[in-house]
Amino acid sequence: MIDEAKAKGAIPIVSSATPNNPYENSATIVNSPSRFEGYAKNIAATKGVPFVSHYKSSIVLYTSLGKTTTESYFPKDHTHTNAAGAAQVAKAFIGGLKCSSAKGILANYFTSTSKAISAMC
Repeated sequence: MIDEAKAKGAIPIVSSATPNNPYENSATIVNSPSRFEGYAKNIAATKGVPFVSHYKSSIVLYTSLGKTTTESYFPKDHTHTNAAGAAQVAKAFIGGLKCSSAKGILANYFTSTSKAISAMC
């Protein structure tokens, strides 16, 4: 898929998956990415395309928000956030786009709101 997108002039961005509730059954954040984090990073490097560790940027955000706030974003299960959680995960993606592995690929398209979000690497 990456090769086909590049052949059409697109610049693909590979992103890893977001974490499940990292505070589930724990008083502190559990930061243990799945094997898919590494797979995504490796394929981006192999194909020479930007990579966003959406997992890592989400963990950085959840760590800053703390257990109570983070858990409020997962009202039904440990995987799916509510709307407020989805907004935070989107914010984390913007923060991830500001990390060096994303190669500044979308920096010229950031709105003033996006520019105000710090890098989350």
